[in-house]
Amino acid sequence: MINVAIADDEVLFLKGLKILISDFEEMEVILEAHNGKDLLEKLEAEEKLPDILLLDLNMPEMNGVETAKQLQEKYPSIRFIVLSTYFSKSFIINMRVCNFSGSRLSRAAFSSGVSNTSILITAVRNSSGVS
Repeated sequence: MINVAIADDEVLFLKGLKILISDFEEMEVILEAHNGKDLLEKLEAEEKLPDILLLDLNMPEMNGVETAKQLQEKYPSIRFIVLSTYFSKSFIINMRVCNFSGSRLSRAAFSSGVSNTSILITAVRNSSGVS
């Protein structure tokens, strides 16, 4: 079972992702958060950590980049896929400088948004580290 968390401030998008993921028997959404601060608070209270996090970049209170930095420090086992339509060269360089690459950050994150369900599900499967 791949345990998934979603952090996104757009409630409709978050709920849609949850419904989409629930269609796949090997995946379960175990945590939903509306920003980075909310996510970190919920992770502290959670007994079971997610294998993978679908992380929005542009969120209030604590954005995705700051959230990713804190995740790397506090929860190094959680892998994440960045979901955003905002991908500039400077963003990619910033994420690489922060060492968010390889197994920590899916290459799927560097596409210009996820418009195809199979791309997202494949990225979750490949990035989760769960066999």
